[in-house]
Amino acid sequence: MAEAKVSVIVPVYKAENYLKKCVNSLLNQTYKNLEIILVDDGSPDACPEICEAYAKKDSRVKVLHQENRGASAAKNAALEIACGDYMGFADSDDWAARDMFQNLVGLAQKYNAEIVMCNSRMLINGKEKLSEIKLPFQEGVLKPEEAMENILSDGGYCGYMCNKLYSAKFFKGENPLRFDENIFYCEDLLLNIKSMLRAKKIAYTKQAEYYYLYRTDSISHGFSPKTLTILKALKQIAEITPPKISGLARALYADHALNFCCHAMAKNYKTAFLVLGGEYKKSRADFERYKSHFSKPHRIRAQLAGLNLKLACRMWNYAKRMR
Repeated sequence: MAEAKVSVIVPVYKAENYLKKCVNSLLNQTYKNLEIILVDDGSPDACPEICEAYAKKDSRVKVLHQENRGASAAKNAALEIACGDYMGFADSDDWAARDMFQNLVGLAQKYNAEIVMCNSRMLINGKEKLSEIKLPFQEGVLKPEEAMENILSDGGYCGYMCNKLYSAKFFKGENPLRFDENIFYCEDLLLNIKSMLRAKKIAYTKQAEYYYLYRTDSISHGFSPKTLTILKALKQIAEITPPKISGLARALYADHALNFCCHAMAKNYKTAFLVLGGEYKKSRADFERYKSHFSKPHRIRAQLAGLNLKLACRMWNYAKRMR
């Protein structure tokens, strides 16, 4: 039997200081049957040249160049040409453990799973933080609804695609899955949910195989129309999932709406604060119903917001400044 091929998709934008470490970690994998698709999303720095240099050095590297359209569009462009049996993803400022794809492909074949999830380590200011996965075994199998609940909950595998491997069948044939190009944050979470709705079996390992670099200049850490599209993603998830998952998605919507309220207050965006406060209040009951899925600080923030929204935001913003 021929060895399965893995396509690894890397959207690239403003990552010239990190890109080489990312690509080297993929080229040096113990699993060699890879194609690495680098998508230059109109990056204004040296990334386009770095991508082309790698393509000249290793035939497994393919490069696409496009005008800046966002990570969703970049990943969609790569999916159009990817020819692997499995699909993997990486962010251009992160990197993978040397045996990541060897282990993920092995688990996919061992359990006949269509999706495999691994643990990850986050690096914050040079300090490494291991995610504490709340599952009973070192490795195992989850039903789709269990996996969806896991990635939507604190202490789970999160909605990233970079710490997962997918059967290519989700992205080929009739009605192939694609990223929503109008969503700029949590596009991964939305596509994860869509793929899990189509899956029969999802395997996991608590082994940490992916390294996520926390950058304060990342799109995900600000307050803008682009980051607010997370609310749009969560609304879609609530519409397409079974009742328990839909309720959890609405609870997560409430949590993020409250978080954006805090951002709006910090920037003195009064209209945004009022609009987002209204969105929070609409879904607050769902948060209360599913609050056990959230961390203690977020539960306390929600409790305070139920009493006084402005006070809760002031206290949260003060605590963030102190940290």
